[in-house]
Amino acid sequence: MNTIPLEVLEASLEEGRYTSIGSYPKFMVAGNRDCLCWDCVEANASEIVRTHTEKDVKDGRYPVAIEANWEDPELYCDECGERIESAYAEPETA
Repeated sequence: MNTIPLEVLEASLEEGRYTSIGSYPKFMVAGNRDCLCWDCVEANASEIVRTHTEKDVKDGRYPVAIEANWEDPELYCDECGERIESAYAEPETA
């Protein structure tokens, strides 16, 4: 199973919920194909780093990718159930 390099994971955790270029909202894709919102990523950061370091691919928090949610208004966190913010598909405000 592919995973992101530890240095990239740590830099992304340090960077925060938005990408450094463009400030796009990020989420994590886990080894079991779950999507985690950034609040859950931050709340479980030490566990995520541990699963990466131990290569515990069966753990639901094993990091495969850090992605930006470009246009999916129906993307929800598999950990907490909250909708994951998107870059271009946010509801219009009146």
